[in-house]
Formats: sequence, C-alpha cells, structure tokens
Amino acid sequence: MIHTPYVTMLRVTFKKGVSSAVHHHVHEQVTTVTSGAMRFEVDGEKVFLNSGDIIRLPSNVPHGAEALEDSILIDVFTPPRDDLK
Repeated sequence: MIHTPYVTMLRVTFKKGVSSAVHHHVHEQVTTVTSGAMRFEVDGEKVFLNSGDIIRLPSNVPHGAEALEDSILIDVFTPPRDDLK
C-alpha cells in the first residue's frame, strides 16, 4: 500500500466467489484488474472485467464486486483513504 498527500494505492487479492458488498465512499476510485476476472455492480449495472481492464468509480456511486476467478486488483483512491492507513 502506498499513501501520498493525493492518493492511496493498494493491491487487493480476491479468491473466486469472494465479493464486496455494494457500498459508496467520497473517494474517486480507479481499479485495474491485473489478473483474473471480476464482475462489478456500478450504480445498479453489471460490468465484467478481465485481466488488463480498468474501471473508474466516481465519488459516491454505489458499487460492489465479485471475483469470477482468483483475481488481483490495483485500486487507486483520491483523496487518500485515511481509513486504510
């Protein structure tokens, strides 16, 4: 995990079938799937991502994700996530 005055960047690992509940936060989020396959729900719509795909999640938009296979993600948040320090 990396924190700067402007962003937080972290690597997240999901095992197949693991999901995150739909939630929202003030942070803008950019996620890159570095390996695997994920299904995101963004503001009620399903988005499928594979290795190399990138998604932008605007501030305060409800979203969640489920791993369709073992996956690794890189998440970047701005402003920084003080709750993850």
